[in-house]
Amino acid sequence: MRSLTRLRSLPSSLTLPQPLSSTPHSHPSHPLSTHRLCDEAVKQGFDAAKCNAYLQDQRQVCMFMSQAQTARISVALQVLGTRGVTVFGSSGDGGSHFSFQRFQGGGALGDALNQISCSHMMPVYPTGSPFIVSVGGTEWQGSDGSNPVAWSGGGGGFAWQFAAPPHQAAAVASYFKAAGAGNLPAAGSYNASGRGYPDISAVAIEGTSQSSPIMAGIFALVADHRLNAGLPPLGFVAPRLWQVGASSPGEAFFDVSEGNTKTSCATGFPARTGGWDPVTGWGRPKWAGLVKHFGSDAHLNLLE
Repeated sequence: MRSLTRLRSLPSSLTLPQPLSSTPHSHPSHPLSTHRLCDEAVKQGFDAAKCNAYLQDQRQVCMFMSQAQTARISVALQVLGTRGVTVFGSSGDGGSHFSFQRFQGGGALGDALNQISCSHMMPVYPTGSPFIVSVGGTEWQGSDGSNPVAWSGGGGGFAWQFAAPPHQAAAVASYFKAAGAGNLPAAGSYNASGRGYPDISAVAIEGTSQSSPIMAGIFALVADHRLNAGLPPLGFVAPRLWQVGASSPGEAFFDVSEGNTKTSCATGFPARTGGWDPVTGWGRPKWAGLVKHFGSDAHLNLLE
């Protein structure tokens, strides 16, 4: 919670970090996510107060006091973006269904909440915000670091409360077409027009709380490279990141084609070969490509 409070206070600071990593992730305080869990449980005969009390004892706890609070955080993120700061956020450690993993204990209530979570896609916050660069997770296949696969717990999917920004439209449409309806979760269980996440990924052996600061550190090196070259800061990097991923495939990001966000549930979003997917985004970074496309402006084509 301290880190989220700091996010709200940063926009008014005289000096700002370049960039910034935020690792907390929780179901957002929103009727279609955290509240949806207990709303659905009540339909099955459980008491709403007991459900909420149970959630407060879980790692799935909603760390936001109200929707008004999350709205203030979103405004703060937008202000940071206009001041040239990119915030990197962990995509979550429970695939498309949980903040972390399945609910533990709780008897019949815990079992019901696990069933409800597996029946719906439960995007997390703040990583589902379009004002953050969401970072998913990868791991090595065996001992071979040249062939990464998606980390089994990496969060991914589509936000309920945030529409997809324009720079995502073509890539997300391409993903849905390539995946095919038969390989996707049930249509009513997720928001196909929502902001897709993660954007990119990095090593997450210890979870996406590891991968997010890794990516922030890498882009801090890119920012240093630009500074030494006499170039201005990158600013909010997400639109440029998606443009580079689409226009120069394989140059700045290594495509990760193996993985699924279902974790312990029956359905999730599958990875694909080539292009963005809601498992690892555009993939893991390639340093030479990052320097080419982000450390220099020579190859930049401005978005229309």
